[in-house]
Amino acid sequence: MEALDMDLTRDETRDNKRGREKRDKGHEKEIDQINCDVGYGMTTHSENSSSPPVLHTDVDWDSGIEETLGSYINSTSLAEVGKLNNDLHYLTVDHKSPYLKNKDKLKKGLNRSFGRFIPGGDSHSYCGDLENNGEIIEDEDDELLKKVKKTKLSFINHSKIDYKPFKKNFYIEVKEISRMTPEEVFVYRKELDLTTFGKNVPKPVKTWDQMGLTSIILETVKQLKYEKPTPIQAQGLPTIMSGRDCIGIGQTGSGKMLTFVLPMLRHIKDQLPLVAGDGPIGLIMAPTRELVQQIHCGIEMFFKVLGLRCVPVYGGSNFAQQISELKKGAEIVVCTPSRMIDMLCTSSGDITNLLRVTYLVIDEADRMVDMGFEPQIRSIIQNTRPDKQTVLLCATLPREVEILARNSLHNPVEIQVGERNVVNKDILQLVEVRPENERFSRLLEILGEWQKKGKILIFVNSQEKCDALLRDLLKHSYHCLSLYGAKNQMDRESTISDLESGVCNVLITTSVAARGLDVNELELVINYDVPINYEVYVEHVGRTSQFGRAITFISKEDSRYALHIVKAFELSKQVVPDELKALADSAKINTVGPCFKFKEEGELSRIAAKKTAKEYGFEDDISSEDEDVVY
Repeated sequence: MEALDMDLTRDETRDNKRGREKRDKGHEKEIDQINCDVGYGMTTHSENSSSPPVLHTDVDWDSGIEETLGSYINSTSLAEVGKLNNDLHYLTVDHKSPYLKNKDKLKKGLNRSFGRFIPGGDSHSYCGDLENNGEIIEDEDDELLKKVKKTKLSFINHSKIDYKPFKKNFYIEVKEISRMTPEEVFVYRKELDLTTFGKNVPKPVKTWDQMGLTSIILETVKQLKYEKPTPIQAQGLPTIMSGRDCIGIGQTGSGKMLTFVLPMLRHIKDQLPLVAGDGPIGLIMAPTRELVQQIHCGIEMFFKVLGLRCVPVYGGSNFAQQISELKKGAEIVVCTPSRMIDMLCTSSGDITNLLRVTYLVIDEADRMVDMGFEPQIRSIIQNTRPDKQTVLLCATLPREVEILARNSLHNPVEIQVGERNVVNKDILQLVEVRPENERFSRLLEILGEWQKKGKILIFVNSQEKCDALLRDLLKHSYHCLSLYGAKNQMDRESTISDLESGVCNVLITTSVAARGLDVNELELVINYDVPINYEVYVEHVGRTSQFGRAITFISKEDSRYALHIVKAFELSKQVVPDELKALADSAKINTVGPCFKFKEEGELSRIAAKKTAKEYGFEDDISSEDEDVVY
């Protein structure tokens, strides 16, 4: 009888296993990419265990161990576990990692959470929409994202984690630089049009060989034909290589990417290799998927020659593939904030973690704050170790970003290229006072003269205007492209590729969609619709090449925007046109009361935020008739 009971039990176990396999079979195609990486042969976390995922070669699946990520995704079969996960989330710590000491001590306390939840700190779908510039995602993997188990991002108590020390300072000042007197340093910085703030700021260097980089990195720099450091690189590289936190302020095209990438590579190569369960060492955050892709492509040659792995993580792309790449382990992750939080929250935090991040980059911080990502940025920063090295880069430094930097960076050096938030004096600014009904004919004249000379960027203030202008130009036989938030990912990538390769030289775009674009040889910017504030104007005009030009159309009805254009002319030491000055003077006369101050951020910031929200499709209460109105 006992033998019969054992046979029945064995048959029942086998039947249960077959039933589970049959139940999961229908989902295998959807998560095949995930199972290839994390599936059979790897266990995941149970709800009462904080052990990291561990590779196994002799797993007995009849022993009742935890299900794999593939089963986690099948939420219908784990309703009870899902309920528990919604109530409680434990921080996972990799006990194999050499970067955590006192492992035995930590292991005893792992049944207690290391932290508390951040109310509302989980990832929200609207954040992903912002990163995707409002596009409707059609990728099947984004449906998968909705099905996978997600928990809230926990608040980590770093005082309970004993992190292993790491090295930050790799810079040795060469004799040519150390011999420079303070007067010579001052003159050299003035030549570079640099301003620095902070204590004990390293002296700027003059050549790549003076920066303390390894020979293989230097050779790669030469292969990529970077002849000499740009101003921000000349000052930023020795600063960051010295282990200092840094704030870099410069316009698009100033060379900020190499400024943070080269020290990061040196930083990573000095540390112990990753082991199973480790997250990245270097983390780069950027506001849009285009900028994430651009950074990833820009550093691809470096991490290949150094034997490092870099994974781009952003919305609107293959979610399962990104999970697979992260599970393999990567020293560098380039991400948008909300998709990174998705990865940290998926499957109870089993995909990756930030415990080994010792080098953090916040690129285009001003744009991310403007787009509403500050809470996500702060959550990610809180999940990284406090003694990490942080580099924050931006084109402007509004008060919100200053506060973020003050709270996140330690004794930083601020490096500013040129005047803060000022149009390059070498860019020719032109303004034409024209009513709406005269602009198109004038645009045709300009394109007829400039289309064959180089690339042209035309800015409008709404998606509808973008489509309408595209149709009108095509009717007049002008080959052009358009780019705005609602474009699907394939169209966006194709458009950017055609512009960069010279297949088409004219792009019509909105301010939001153009963020992160770095167009080489851009000869002309046309503000078909007047920019709604000073910062947007500077950003648009600053996209031209060093000696490019920008033309702005403005009407008498837009006179309230003339003030910030006048300000841009004056700060860049260019002569203000008489017509523009007259418009600005009329705006001052017609302005009543102290509440509408153009030099203050208040109302204009609110309007800009409203326009940004509308661009992403968040303001359902705004009718389509209102979308062409310039606020």
